[in-house]
Amino acid sequence: MKNYKKVFLVLIIFFIGTSFSNNKVHVPDGVIEAIKTGNSKKLASYFNSSINLVILENSGVYTKKQSEIIIRDFFEENKPSGFQIIHEGEQLTSSFIIGRLKSYSGGIFRIYLLMQEFNGKTVITEFKIEEE
Repeated sequence: MKNYKKVFLVLIIFFIGTSFSNNKVHVPDGVIEAIKTGNSKKLASYFNSSINLVILENSGVYTKKQSEIIIRDFFEENKPSGFQIIHEGEQLTSSFIIGRLKSYSGGIFRIYLLMQEFNGKTVITEFKIEEE
């Protein structure tokens, strides 16, 4: 788990350092809305064919469908009551957000999301949920 944090911190530093471009890739509003409402199907519509998925202590590279099921199960146990973006960054072909998800069960989670552009389409390539 610590290796993921190190890699993610390096990515953040890279993105912050290169976020001064005019042709930026933005995280679509639909992604934010899907997280806010716990809509795994809508969120999965933005997934790449396989993504690096970390949900609490479980991690791996999963297909789009597998990831949707895993995230659906998480949202069923932790129905979102609010989501706020803490930080976001962009560069030419990538963007990321870090956010705080609150659940009705009282849990507070940190969301990390990385999107990249492939063949003219912006897709989620990495999605992480950690307890705060």
